[in-house]
Amino acid sequence: HIPPRYTVIYLRDFFRLLAPGGVLVFQIPLDKKEPVLERLRREFGRLRCRMAIGTRLRILLGRESRGALAPEPEGQIHMHCIPESTLDDLFRSSGMEVAAKAFSNSCELSFNGSIKITAERTYFAGYLSGLFAVRKSQHPG
Repeated sequence: HIPPRYTVIYLRDFFRLLAPGGVLVFQIPLDKKEPVLERLRREFGRLRCRMAIGTRLRILLGRESRGALAPEPEGQIHMHCIPESTLDDLFRSSGMEVAAKAFSNSCELSFNGSIKITAERTYFAGYLSGLFAVRKSQHPG
């Protein structure tokens, strides 16, 4: 759930600290296909924000009562994707080889720890979740 620029830094450090021949297993969102309804909800949310600014201005000017404001939205968790090409470049530049690659349901909105692993590129909640096992080369450089 961290921005991609930091994800790349973390992965590069994990690879650096891994002993030669060591294996790292991790999951990462690779891609997102945004369903039409989700996109409409997001756009509606932006419109609500613009409308809320107008309401706040009218309240400040005394033209509307405070009761007109909707409750503030609760915090959101953001999901950030890393393109597979970025990971491939990172693996290559860090001396890592992909020992295994699969896809999982770990980005599913209702994920409860019951992981489903598939070799097929399956999107859950619009996300493609990659599951990787990478091995550090025995002979650096």
